[in-house]
Amino acid sequence: MLGNWASWAAGSAPQIVRLIGEHPLVVALVLVPPSKDPLYVWAVSLAALAVAGTLAWPLRAFGPGRNYMKSAIFPTVLVVADAIAEAGGLRSLIGSATVVALAASVASVAFFVVYMRRKKDELTAHVPPGLSTLAARFEALPPGGVVCLPGGYSDYIAYRTRRSVLWGSHSGSLDKFELVSPVWRERVETAARRLGVRYLIVERAYVDPAVLALDAGSTAIANEDGFDLFDLQAPSAAA
Repeated sequence: MLGNWASWAAGSAPQIVRLIGEHPLVVALVLVPPSKDPLYVWAVSLAALAVAGTLAWPLRAFGPGRNYMKSAIFPTVLVVADAIAEAGGLRSLIGSATVVALAASVASVAFFVVYMRRKKDELTAHVPPGLSTLAARFEALPPGGVVCLPGGYSDYIAYRTRRSVLWGSHSGSLDKFELVSPVWRERVETAARRLGVRYLIVERAYVDPAVLALDAGSTAIANEDGFDLFDLQAPSAAA
């Protein structure tokens, strides 16, 4: 029991620190006198949800609790500012707490910037050996974009190969993402060719190439540890 408690505390402490670092007004909000004002209820409700989502392990499945505070910024700022004015300014307890929290937040941002500038690379997940090997083979292949199945490998392939990768949209309209989510709307090779994509990477644990039944214009050019690489516009296949 004691071991479980220690494990929970060790996992929650960094999340609480980050919650306060990204949203320092959570500290000041605790000192705001309770009120029935809708803005206060709005701010406190979301702050409570953020804390609960940080401390309650099952709720982490919905994402970091601190994300909920992004929706509480507007009411929290107004409520805290009003409380500071009512208490007599920044020299009051809540005013001082706000200043200290903001200073701590600035310090945390500065630390993060310095830390990230010193990092030479970033690897946050395991890269399957077969995928890594296929990515290296692109150096010797003719120009052409890539599509990955599953799509979760798209970012790695884009970074590793420096090639265009067919994978939805990271900003703006999500209309382009409709092609691949929640399901592919047309045959993979047909969509790829229409959009100027030449290569297809498939993880066999995700989808069996036999099920895709790629047409005669597609040629398998490599197989590495559970991954297949296809040329969807191979000259020999198109001839």
